[in-house]
Parts: sequence; structure tokens; C-alpha cells
Amino acid sequence: PGVHAAASGVRFDFKAKPQQVAGSWQPPSRLNEGGSGRPIRLRGHAFVVVHFRPAASAEIKGEQVVLTYTGAKRLRGPGPVLDAARICDFEADLGWAIGVEHRSPLHVERDGTAVTRSLG
Repeated sequence: PGVHAAASGVRFDFKAKPQQVAGSWQPPSRLNEGGSGRPIRLRGHAFVVVHFRPAASAEIKGEQVVLTYTGAKRLRGPGPVLDAARICDFEADLGWAIGVEHRSPLHVERDGTAVTRSLG
């Protein structure tokens, strides 16, 4: 599993395909870390939040929690994707916020267990 920022979008690779992928444009005031409510600051002039359900960055195996994603919680993009940050990972809800140069149409592309949220 992994997360990759590119100029035209962000690609999320999963071990298992999420059943739901939902995204929406949000004002900067709504970019908060799940649980703590701590504000998340991203570079950009427009912000999209995308949630994957069911999804998580770890799984429970017996008494142990095993990380399935060990990458960065924050990524820089080359533009128009400028920034991406994990904002939620609780109860099978994995959320990322993406900062971009400007609003454009959102597209979701699925290829097996990969989901790409492309812009434009």
C-alpha cells in the first residue's frame, strides 16, 4: 500500500479495494485532524478531502497492530497538486486532504486496489 502525489492527482494503493470513495471541496477551516481536531495547514488555494471506507493504515493480528502503510503522513506535490496530508484513520475510515493551486473537476479512477483522485 502507498500514496503518491503527482502533478495531476494523488494515487492511493490499497491491499484491498475500498467499497466507498467520497471526496469534496472544503474550506481551510474544515481541515482538521480526526480525533484531536487539530488544524491541518496545507499549501494551496483550494482543498479537497477524500475518504476511503473501509480502509486503514494498520490491521489487527491477534494482540498486535501491524502497520500496512509505513509511508509519510504528508506529501509534497509538483503542482497543481501542492500538498497532501492524512487527516483521518479511525474505524475503517481513512481520510486525506489535498491542497491544489485551484479548483477543477474531480475524477476518481479505480484500477484493482488502486484509486487515483485526479484533478482537471
